[in-house]
Amino acid sequence: MNKLIITGRLTRDAEVRYIPSGTAVLSFSVANNTGYGKNEKTHFFNCSLFGKRAEGRLQEFMKKGKQVIFEGGGFFKYFSEKRW
Repeated sequence: MNKLIITGRLTRDAEVRYIPSGTAVLSFSVANNTGYGKNEKTHFFNCSLFGKRAEGRLQEFMKKGKQVIFEGGGFFKYFSEKRW
């Protein structure tokens, strides 16, 4: 299993929704900066929590701009898109 630890700031408020099976899904996005000066880059991670963890009060605390640390595993999609 892959394991990833991300520290950064939330780019939007966390949102809870329910999929057709009735399972709760908490979705949020984290921005993480690496490097400094001319070499600074920002990486964005779209994250989801499923089930009982998503139904709790966590959403109340996950507001845009808050600093978070997220540890998780599972499925990762990587893509690179250049916009000119």
